[in-house]
Amino acid sequence: MRSLLERILYHQKIEGIKLSLIRKDALLIYSGGQTRLKSNSSLSESTSYSNVANSLNLYQVIYDQLLEERQLDRHQRFRIHEFLTDRVTTEEFALDSWTNLVFSVARFKEFTGHYPHHITVIGHSFKSKRFQEIHREALRWPSEKFEYVSIQDDSNQLESRYLGEKEVFQSFGFDRYGCLGKLMSKRISRNPFRRFHSYLISNYELTGLLEWCPANGIDWYPGPLPWSNLT
Repeated sequence: MRSLLERILYHQKIEGIKLSLIRKDALLIYSGGQTRLKSNSSLSESTSYSNVANSLNLYQVIYDQLLEERQLDRHQRFRIHEFLTDRVTTEEFALDSWTNLVFSVARFKEFTGHYPHHITVIGHSFKSKRFQEIHREALRWPSEKFEYVSIQDDSNQLESRYLGEKEVFQSFGFDRYGCLGKLMSKRISRNPFRRFHSYLISNYELTGLLEWCPANGIDWYPGPLPWSNLT
């Protein structure tokens, strides 16, 4: 019997694959670094997620289901291996929810050569407020171009999860970019392999944002961003 976490991750994968298959211009990005030191594996979280989806043949299963339900038309038919090559990738350096978002945007640019016009995040229902009210604003991404798809959590654990989320939400409220004190310490502890991303090179336009760490924790990044005039 699968654990609660396994069930939630399974449903996140399904929803992400569905949306990326239906939206012909979408790029599916699994995000997550090598956050756990294990003797038998040094795979990143994102690679682990991607491997599970492949091992369960989820792409083909969901594709066939969408065709049967007529959620895909004949113009959207393609070979799954082409989809996996052209429209699925991993982001291997994120260590917390803020870097999940900003690094995925950077990875999108690496993979496609341009920045996205719309962002859809798929995650726990209790994290929705954090992503929409803190991380999206820290990214200075327009609300009308941002969507959070909530995966419902087990009702038996909702209360404890929301209590834990309240603490994290407050921490990011005082440290919007997660670069000070408790949040930074947690980020360091989640990087046992001492990895560092290459986005300062591949996304030179984001150098200021990626290095931004206001002393008071709350000042917004004031510099220009590639999506400042996104409409």
